[in-house]
Order: sequence, then structure tokens, then C-alpha cells
Amino acid sequence: MSNYDNLYFDENTPIDFMRMETYNGKETPLVAFSNGGFEFNGSSIAFSNMATYPIMFKGNQFSSPETAYIAGYYGSNTDDCIRIQREIQAMNNALLCKRLYRKKEINTIHGRTDFHQSIWHFNLMLYL
Repeated sequence: MSNYDNLYFDENTPIDFMRMETYNGKETPLVAFSNGGFEFNGSSIAFSNMATYPIMFKGNQFSSPETAYIAGYYGSNTDDCIRIQREIQAMNNALLCKRLYRKKEINTIHGRTDFHQSIWHFNLMLYL
């Protein structure tokens, strides 16, 4: 049993990330996403994993999808990982969080060594 076996996004409804969806642009308002600073009809559509939009994940609030994803890298139940997860939760700047917790060896030595070797991290990214 891997450590990922107990992580469910929704136990009752599995998410099919490979499904194809079709939308009718005449019936459904669609906007093509280009970047985090994209504007449409004079309004900013800051839709990005780095944008600050509070997100709840597994009962914990994070400032953005990126910070929640990075916290997943520290998913081991060790004192250092729990400390880092709480530090990440308190951060409001996803770019700074990425610099500190995905790049600095002082932190990354505590990350899961199997995180990027499993499909789970990719599914987590898509989910968030």
C-alpha cells in the first residue's frame, strides 16, 4: 500500500482527467485563457495557479492552487513536513512560496522523494 492510497479527492465520484468535453460557444460564454493578466470586457481574469484565490483542499485553506500543490510535496507525516505545510498555508505570495519551497535545498530535503515519480502529483495539479 502506497502513501497515496488514502488520498481521495472525492471517494464517491472519481475525477476523469482524460475526458473530452465539448462546448457550444453560442450557448456558453467562453473565454480563451492566455495568461494570468488576461483582460476580458475591461475586467481582469487573473486565472492562474499563481493567482491569489483562497482554495480549500482536504479541509485546509491555502492562498492559491500553487501553494496547495507545493504543500502536497511535503505530504509525509513528519514534524518537518507538518511545519513546512503550516508555513506554506500562511503564505499569500505563490511565487515566493515556489522560490522558498520548491527551489531551496534547506526545505526540499524534506519533500517526498516519490512525489514526481507518481501520476498522483499530476492529478493533484489538475485537480487544484
